[in-house]
Amino acid sequence: MKESAVENLVIHSALYGEINILPEQVYHFSNGIIGFEHLNEFALLPYEDSQLFTLQAFSDEIGLMLIPASLTEQHLQFELDKQTIDKLEVKTAEKIIVLYILRIIDGTPYINQKAPIILSTISKKGCQYIVQDDTISVRVPLVLKGGT
Repeated sequence: MKESAVENLVIHSALYGEINILPEQVYHFSNGIIGFEHLNEFALLPYEDSQLFTLQAFSDEIGLMLIPASLTEQHLQFELDKQTIDKLEVKTAEKIIVLYILRIIDGTPYINQKAPIILSTISKKGCQYIVQDDTISVRVPLVLKGGT
């Protein structure tokens, strides 16, 4: 982890003001995220009183709304390739979190199933993984488990 990017564990955001970050909330993305490849340090922050998260960049005003894949009816089962497993520095999948990027378009919530965010709670590494299945979309209407 680059010491300079997270040395004081505070993010200064025009939208949210000063955000104090706990060390366990910091994740390193060696390749960034699609469209934001230049950003490598992010904080995973709970979003208000919900089960959602914000993935907030340390060095830019970039934040992504995330929902745990396990909360959705569309939770996919897929295998990570060896390159991704090595990048995340994991041995087993039990300490992996899969989250979908959530966007609201014209009042309707959509998730990106094609490119979920994968986090290792052990190594504190993250990546955006591209699922190799042409039937999976980047824009799927969100359906929560239980249909609510």
